[in-house]
Amino acid sequence: MRRFLLALCLCLALAPGVCAQERAAIDPGAKKALDEMVRAYRRLRTLDQESVYTVSGMGSAPMVRSRLVFQRPNRLLIETFQKIPDRTIPLLTRLLSDGKDLYTYQEAQGYYTRVKAPKNLEGLREFVMSLEMAALTGLNPFEELEKQARAVRLEGTEPLDGVLTDVILLDMSTPDRLSEARLYIGQKDRLLRRFQLDQRDREDPAPVPDSPRSSADEPPRLKEPPLLYRYDNRVLANGSLPKETFRWVPPPNAMLYLPPEEMFDPRRNRNPVILPSGKPLDTSRTTKPLTYKDLLEQAKRQRRR
Repeated sequence: MRRFLLALCLCLALAPGVCAQERAAIDPGAKKALDEMVRAYRRLRTLDQESVYTVSGMGSAPMVRSRLVFQRPNRLLIETFQKIPDRTIPLLTRLLSDGKDLYTYQEAQGYYTRVKAPKNLEGLREFVMSLEMAALTGLNPFEELEKQARAVRLEGTEPLDGVLTDVILLDMSTPDRLSEARLYIGQKDRLLRRFQLDQRDREDPAPVPDSPRSSADEPPRLKEPPLLYRYDNRVLANGSLPKETFRWVPPPNAMLYLPPEEMFDPRRNRNPVILPSGKPLDTSRTTKPLTYKDLLEQAKRQRRR
């Protein structure tokens, strides 16, 4: 399964970094809250998180909801539901590690894959699709803030679903476009309750001093639509998880995909054929190849019965 969207990476990609002469104005209180958030996810034993998305202004098919469940050291479930045109039911993508095998399924392709599961969550970094998942796998998604953000500050507090959160603002605006990301972090458990990215064109773009091109030669900038990307989390941390949470059940009509080099590997089918008597079939003796005449004789005998 390919990752759909790493929220902060989206924010950083859509807003160019500050120039070399600038340094981000990072509020110490905001940086402390972000560091505590990363450490909180690294300390979790289990997590069951459901996310609901609000998206507007994006050309690609948006996410509707997702679920992230994990249990250390290497059990993991990620489900995403993506809305696509001409389909009433969202499209499902699933990744599951039961501790032994790692399964991936994309409903659009109609098949699933199976490989050996990594020993820990660090081996699942290629599937990172959120700030939370990045922190769980040992990454720090905020390390590049000084290179990308113009300002990071603590805006205040806000209650969300009965949880009081600290609101951290990441300002990545440009002279032409406002770009602000906000993280709503629980004050007690330091887990993320909401991520929100807002982007819109400035009404009066700030002039760029000492531009190497004259205004007459410079092509007009195309207006971009406002962008809103937000997801809200319902979190259950360090709770007990049902055993069937990480049990793989093949989706209806889905087939196991095998790459050609594995499909035609003679070592793949090592298990002997078991006969109704319970004895394995003896494959040590060479059998006489059937000819066309032999097939005709067998067909005649079957018609006589």
